[in-house]
Amino acid sequence: MFRRVLVPVLLLISAGTLAALDSSRTLTQYVHRIWTVQQGLPNGTIYDIWQTQDGFLWLGTQTGLVRFDGVRYTPAETIFSGVPDNLWIRAGFEDERHALWVGTVDAGIFRFQDGRAEQFSARNGMPSDTVLCMVQVPGGGLWACTANGLVHLSDGKIQVSRTREDPAPNIVRAACMAAGGKLWVGGDDPAIYLKNGDGFDAIPLHAIPSDASVRAIACSGDSIWVGTTAGLVKVTGATQHLYTQKDGLVDDGVLSLHEGGDGSLWVGTRSGFSRLRNGEFESFRPRMGYRRAASLRSMKIARVACG
Repeated sequence: MFRRVLVPVLLLISAGTLAALDSSRTLTQYVHRIWTVQQGLPNGTIYDIWQTQDGFLWLGTQTGLVRFDGVRYTPAETIFSGVPDNLWIRAGFEDERHALWVGTVDAGIFRFQDGRAEQFSARNGMPSDTVLCMVQVPGGGLWACTANGLVHLSDGKIQVSRTREDPAPNIVRAACMAAGGKLWVGGDDPAIYLKNGDGFDAIPLHAIPSDASVRAIACSGDSIWVGTTAGLVKVTGATQHLYTQKDGLVDDGVLSLHEGGDGSLWVGTRSGFSRLRNGEFESFRPRMGYRRAASLRSMKIARVACG
């Protein structure tokens, strides 16, 4: 897989705290503070970021997992024993027991807790060591998107939930869990898939070109938001609506999605991020020189800020 070498940028959008963003404000009304490698941010692309209940921010980067306390960056290798150097992390979260879970590009899944690291990889049942996303299951366990199907991991047990007969893509790039525990996934084709028992039901995305693909999914009430290489699609029942740059989206190449506590949708793209609120987009484009590196990473900070 081709690795992009980018200068990382951590962009904090805040009205003073990480608790929430005021939905009545526009993006330009917030204070923007930027950390770069000059301020100690590790080198390498930031693929995911989340905040744990103790207040720390955790950065999943191209060169490892890093903890940020607002001033200092601390590599996970100095906190947990058994953490390999230079892990390329794509996704992460904190579970209900305060354990950290991270999915990597070439080493499977790691669970960090009580100063120790536990690995789940192809050696013990994972269909692939490339993990592209993870979805936490309420009550414990997770679903992992891999380069060779969907995986359910619970109580240390690994279950691959697809077969060659399933219509779901081999490379699963995005997933979300809707009300009632319904799991939606997407990958390298213009469709989304609902897990149905041991198989999947396909819903083609007619609103986008046949050569487009899915990169992000967010479950929101009765609707599914789908970030694709050709724009943002809202799927509600049999109805599909496509949003693109013509509608105010900052870029048609959508990389990540997150619904804020106020019902607004944050959209991370290749060229910045947008907030869809009350049917209208407002967008933020990083300053020249930080543009590409900040895109998804900027949106992820906004995700932490809006809860």
